[in-house]
Amino acid sequence: MTGGGMAKTHAKRLMALFEGMRSAHGTYEIQPSSQNGSKKAGKAVTLKQEVTLKLWEDHVDGLQGLGIVPINEKNMCKWGVIDIDDYSLELRDLAAQIAGFNLPLILCRSKSGGAHLFLFTKEFVTASDMQGKLKEIASAIGFGQCEIFPKQREILPEKGDIGNFINCPFFQSESGLRYSILDDGAAATLEEFLEQYD
Repeated sequence: MTGGGMAKTHAKRLMALFEGMRSAHGTYEIQPSSQNGSKKAGKAVTLKQEVTLKLWEDHVDGLQGLGIVPINEKNMCKWGVIDIDDYSLELRDLAAQIAGFNLPLILCRSKSGGAHLFLFTKEFVTASDMQGKLKEIASAIGFGQCEIFPKQREILPEKGDIGNFINCPFFQSESGLRYSILDDGAAATLEEFLEQYD
């Protein structure tokens, strides 16, 4: 576990960074019997409950993983993800490819060993624009068939629409496997991830 004050500081930064739908979030519990080299078995659950700082603190401290829906209640986004479910992928090579193309992406290892390529914006953009840009980038680097988050261009919260969540990085910030990757292929600390964003 991280120190109390530092964990709260990190949780606040991550909460601001991954701002999305506020009225719902996701969790994913991995089953111990999962096999290496394949998507880890588990149970994904979407909860119609507010995203709170406590949820982010528990995420950083490794008590409960948190998933956030990128599209908010106004159909806007500040971030999106190219989700590459290829568990034989060499993340070091992908990091070099991203750096070589000078793409504004942060590469993170997913819970199962695939890749999440995060694109962040300083201001909110429409979910449609975010989705379009991510699809363009994914095609340019040879992953045009991958899943894109946000999955929806528009949701209707008044009709109970939620959207799809994606698991956030740095669950168990000190010892977890959902870390970001530096340009040289090395695993980044949470502090280095925040520097990558800045």
